[in-house]
Amino acid sequence: MPWSKFSGSFLQQDIVAPQSATRHYRPDIDGLKAIAVLSVIITHYFKTLLPGGFVGVDIFFIISGYLIARSTFLEIHAGKYLVSRYFQRRVKRIFPSLIVVLIAVLALGWLVLLPNEFERVGKHIAGASVFISNWQFWREVGYFDVAAELKPLLNLWSLGVEEQFYLLFPLLIIGSIRGRRGAFTAILIVLVVSLVSSLARVTHHAGWAYFHLFSRLWELLLGSLFAYVELSRMHARFRDPAQHRQREETIWQIIPEQWQTLSSCLGFVALLASITLIDKSMPFPAPTGLLPTVGALLLIASGPGALVNRVVLSHKVLIYIGLISYPLYLWHWPLISLTRIVDQADPTTAMKFAMIAMTFVLSALCYHFIERPIRFGRSSSAVAVPMTLVACMAVVGFSGLAVFKSYGVPTRIDRLDSFGQPPLPDRVAVPGDFKSSRKVALIGDSHASMYESALRSHFFQQGLQVVSYIRAGCRPFWNLDQHSPGHSPQGCPENVNQGIEAVLADASVETVVIAARLNRPTHLIHPDQATLPASLQRGATTEEDHSFAVLRLAANQTLEKLLAKGKRVIMFTNIAEFEFSLNACQARPLRLNSHAMEPCAISNSDVVRNLAKQRQFAAQLTHDFPTLKIFDPLPFLCNAQACNARHEGKFIYWNTTHLNELGADLVMKGFATQFSNFP
Repeated sequence: MPWSKFSGSFLQQDIVAPQSATRHYRPDIDGLKAIAVLSVIITHYFKTLLPGGFVGVDIFFIISGYLIARSTFLEIHAGKYLVSRYFQRRVKRIFPSLIVVLIAVLALGWLVLLPNEFERVGKHIAGASVFISNWQFWREVGYFDVAAELKPLLNLWSLGVEEQFYLLFPLLIIGSIRGRRGAFTAILIVLVVSLVSSLARVTHHAGWAYFHLFSRLWELLLGSLFAYVELSRMHARFRDPAQHRQREETIWQIIPEQWQTLSSCLGFVALLASITLIDKSMPFPAPTGLLPTVGALLLIASGPGALVNRVVLSHKVLIYIGLISYPLYLWHWPLISLTRIVDQADPTTAMKFAMIAMTFVLSALCYHFIERPIRFGRSSSAVAVPMTLVACMAVVGFSGLAVFKSYGVPTRIDRLDSFGQPPLPDRVAVPGDFKSSRKVALIGDSHASMYESALRSHFFQQGLQVVSYIRAGCRPFWNLDQHSPGHSPQGCPENVNQGIEAVLADASVETVVIAARLNRPTHLIHPDQATLPASLQRGATTEEDHSFAVLRLAANQTLEKLLAKGKRVIMFTNIAEFEFSLNACQARPLRLNSHAMEPCAISNSDVVRNLAKQRQFAAQLTHDFPTLKIFDPLPFLCNAQACNARHEGKFIYWNTTHLNELGADLVMKGFATQFSNFP
């Protein structure tokens, strides 16, 4: 439906769109795109060279918001805007290169990735096909997350934000038209609310602020708002229709040349300062992101004839890089990320330059042989083109989903050491209907889950039933919550307190086993932490020390409750945790510059150093609660020199911090020996 039907009270009066404006091409904007994509590539390949190069994404957001809004307003004014045509153009612009890159990553993943790596890639391909990558990566921030460098499609988070904006923008405009309030007011209100929200969340909800559409929307709308201002009749000199025919209505045409020069220079300095001075330790995207976004806006507002725009941004090399900037952005990250995964190490400088060259070659091929024919070829106007692209994207998405659902298709690889080793053959199976009047309660996080089956089998042989109260990511102590970076508080007390109360109320529970990841606590929250006793605050000089003090406060309250009810309490201390991916120890289908790590181990000295504060924490608890029993699994997993991820050639871990069933059985044999007189 043509949008001119809704535009009489607002766009027909407020927007002037001379015919020449629709044909106007800004080569300097392509140059600005080049600056943005080159900044991103350099910072991703050479981290220390341009620490703030990641702000190139924010520059893209300004450009996208400006271009989309400008074309929308011009077509609405001319009465030529069709929602269907708007989305067809978006599909033809975004889908072709993206489909090629996703297929390439899927194919390469099949050839070179291990099952757990390929499973993750399949999940991200499925998400990218429906443009929810930013939501996926936001939800993955936290406890079980892997390094960003090992996610080949991480760069697609920004594409998710842009596509969600493209869906939202027409709704925002049509809503403003129907409401008779005008696009300017609607855009401004949403922009301000988004910016305030971003500012409010950036400190304690960093992941949300970075990945969420609503936290990034202000950047896109800032470009859109300028597009409206640029085209609106806000100056009296343009009130005469004759003047409209004589001149294009653009802000940069009515600003004196010296001010254009000043604006372009200030904008360029702001961009240079952004990519060289900003780093990831600063709050982002707001308020730090205002520097690159306002800088980009100043350059756009200066016009193509301004000094920097004319001399720098309009250089032919930058213009061409800007034309291929979209496939450049798509290709650059998967290449280096897949290389890092394959070698479990950063590529050499020579390899990085080779990958950058390959990125440019692949991007040029995509642009000339895929993008341009589809967008501007003879059949580009056919409705079948976007429909075919949507169908192809659906096939790619379902293929990624199939890989995810099949756990990365492990049958692809002949020589594969399984992380999911089965339990020892002498483990006694527990009947599903087994009940007992004597119970053991297991409370904890995922470290309790890894022992659960082995514990059930062990206590079953003594006639005891194990009841479990487990929530992953939550330490099992009274009123203790955690604020994982990028998320709201996890709401642990809702489940943990309920489990503790159930244990306290159940007289048949004789023993409570606590198993949790107790080392390196961070961002812990407790309602009584503001009044920590002096004995707990003593020596707390770091964030980790303070978190241990809060942890001990919650543990004390929990133990007091359990011991007052006559419960016997046994607490598991931590296992060794590896500071490298266990995939580094696997026989991979392909390696470039590395070999499988052997032995797959961490030295005892490193283990002692890593667990020192956790052991001190356990010692303090046993001092305050002499009846508390501590069980240390390390002697049953490690030898005199190191803790190995394998036992007799088989993995006993399923990731860097969790045991598999085989590892749990080895620990349980030690537990049975130490507590042979149980109960």
